[in-house]
Amino acid sequence: MPYSLKSQDDLLVEDFKNNHSWQTVFDIWTGAWKICDLLRPYAKKIDGIEIHRIYVTQFDLERKYDKLYIWDVLQHCFLENYDVMVLGDVLEHIDKQAWQKLLEYLKTKCNTIYVQIPYLLEQWVEFNNIYETHLQADLTNEIFLERYPWFELMGKDFIIWLYRRSC
Repeated sequence: MPYSLKSQDDLLVEDFKNNHSWQTVFDIWTGAWKICDLLRPYAKKIDGIEIHRIYVTQFDLERKYDKLYIWDVLQHCFLENYDVMVLGDVLEHIDKQAWQKLLEYLKTKCNTIYVQIPYLLEQWVEFNNIYETHLQADLTNEIFLERYPWFELMGKDFIIWLYRRSC
């Protein structure tokens, strides 16, 4: 569904605020634009990408983001670099091989990636959006680390994972 979990929002915002040098954010599969709303007070620029055109209209996304791309992030590459990329409730909607390829690309385009996941949750088509189906509904902390070992757990609730490029 276009709404992501709220349980770790404060942790995400606090970590973002603690990194004052961050200026630009890329929100992947924006949904109901929660990330934009949370980080707008602290970021100079927030761009987003959304695959489901109905959400663009329903949530007035083109007005919320500095730049909004309407396409499948798996089919297109964006050229800009960002300080931070946020994938709130996205990973479980993408199959394992495509996600690993995407993450390798994203790691070259930013220094920090936040990933939020609703663990062990099955979901099918909702809001007439086939992209809402969970393709990695088997995720647990152990499986996540096995598939994506470059991430570290952020917080105690096992919901947000963090990748930071070493400088």
